[in-house]
Amino acid sequence: MAYDPRVVVASLRRLLAAQPTMTLTMAARRLGLDRHTIARALRRMNATFSDERRVAICSALDALVATGRPMSSKEVANLLGCSTRSAARWSGRRSRSERPVGERGVRGGKSETREPG
Repeated sequence: MAYDPRVVVASLRRLLAAQPTMTLTMAARRLGLDRHTIARALRRMNATFSDERRVAICSALDALVATGRPMSSKEVANLLGCSTRSAARWSGRRSRSERPVGERGVRGGKSETREPG
């Protein structure tokens, strides 16, 4: 069966707008298509799934930023439906586990940085 690549890509974009962290396999299941069919349609439109997903995630992040409400990486992750580490990467922040020890701040009233000696 032949599929119109424009229709396949438009359907994929709608799915990614609703759930930007969706994988290609998940999208294929939701659309009732083989993942290779989606990849082929994207190639015909000079795009890749990674590109489409990146655009969807950036759009979702832009919408969150537009609210003007400060949010932690954990809140962003929850809203996007991804891990805290992924949310930190997409938002340009570093998650706590990715920061050097000296940047981790204070926990329980004591500094986590250690003085030499």
